[in-house]
Amino acid sequence: KQRALYIVSHCSMGLPNSSNSAVPKRMVSIDKQLVAALTALLIFYTIVTLRTLLSMPELYRHKAFFHYHNHHVDQQQEIKLPPRAPDDIEELRHIFPVHVRDDLEIIDHPGLAFASEPSRNEQLPPKLTVPKFWNPPAYKDVRRFLGNYGETLIKPEQASQIGSYWNGLETIYVSVASYRDPECSPTVDSIYARATHPDRVRVAVVLQRADGDEFCPEPEQSCEANPEQAICKYRHLIDVYEMDARLAVGPVFARHLGHRLYRGEFYAMQVDSHVRFTKYWDEDIITQHKQAKNEMAVLTTYLR
Repeated sequence: KQRALYIVSHCSMGLPNSSNSAVPKRMVSIDKQLVAALTALLIFYTIVTLRTLLSMPELYRHKAFFHYHNHHVDQQQEIKLPPRAPDDIEELRHIFPVHVRDDLEIIDHPGLAFASEPSRNEQLPPKLTVPKFWNPPAYKDVRRFLGNYGETLIKPEQASQIGSYWNGLETIYVSVASYRDPECSPTVDSIYARATHPDRVRVAVVLQRADGDEFCPEPEQSCEANPEQAICKYRHLIDVYEMDARLAVGPVFARHLGHRLYRGEFYAMQVDSHVRFTKYWDEDIITQHKQAKNEMAVLTTYLR
């Protein structure tokens, strides 16, 4: 097209036509050389890109996977996700559950700088894709809204505007960090099976697993065979952040990822991946928290 435009523009100025002029012939030669050069450059770029991708270790190219519900769900069964966060605080607080969706960012791998030489030789990825911290547009900037990035203490009127509800009940977020733990699925099952109001509980599992490890949460039977299992009934309330176990750098970072999965629930807690919950645990701990008569109170225990 460039060549055709060139000839037309010069003919309009009274130059000789292509049959009597050497200019178009030179242009044909230049065009062929240009096309050949661009083709060679494209082939070179493609080869370099493919070789770079293929030279990356598998754990670099597949850093993390995110699941919104148990992977045993029938693909034909649609699970409707709530709309994205609104701009109004009160409207936001009556949406539950809220999932991470594609709200992700890339961070430096926290262990790479301190890794031993053998670990570096395994070519650990310098970056990880992780969920962003919860920051809905309704608050403009939630960290500024709550104490201006730590400059001041959070005021009661500010804190009272954080926390979602389900059917008038305060919601609960439970973070479960699991490192190749076969007890993870029974833990999640007990969270829902023994809650007074399981519909107000959202669970997020940070699943650090290797090839051959069980998925979590995994029901004892398939959901098609027994849909009444707790993991099957409440799968729409479960998020799983899955990462290669070779990228794990201890429980602190795993729980950090769990904090990143929080999405505005009224109460938040974290547990190990090998515990069993007691009956009516949700009502019990909320009652204990209210009896403390201290909105900043933290309930904690060492399980035995």
